[in-house]
Amino acid sequence: MKLYFVRHGRTEWNQEGRFQGASGDSPLLPTAVEELHTLGKHLAQTQFGKIYSSDLSRAVRSAEIIQEESQFQTEILSVPELREWQLGKLEGAKISTIEAIYPHQMTAFRHNLSQFNHTFFDAESVYHTTHRTISFIKPLKEKDYEQVLIVGHGAT
Repeated sequence: MKLYFVRHGRTEWNQEGRFQGASGDSPLLPTAVEELHTLGKHLAQTQFGKIYSSDLSRAVRSAEIIQEESQFQTEILSVPELREWQLGKLEGAKISTIEAIYPHQMTAFRHNLSQFNHTFFDAESVYHTTHRTISFIKPLKEKDYEQVLIVGHGAT
């Protein structure tokens, strides 16, 4: 089995420099839609046995745009296990503001997650996020698909 992992297209919150985890779901930018169509054209002749997407709208929409360009119609299943990391109090906050207020936590967030204190922000733990995602992906090897597209998020 061959797995293709795609991060959703760039969103308004990405452009604004805001944290966007599982509770924030801003729309895709027009340039992202164009880029996803380009990616879809590049993958148009790849027949996926299944397309899995996070159930957040930015990922579902990204999967749909890619699928629109495909020569093969493949079911898109949106699943919560592929959701982005739940960032708690960080959701929607400006990254620059949080970096100014909590420089040590943001250094850990960017460079050494083992030192990031998720409870400080009421966020999901890195372990839980990783375990949730891997627990979904590992059993796919038992499926009878040659190729699978997974549309998710940057952190997961």
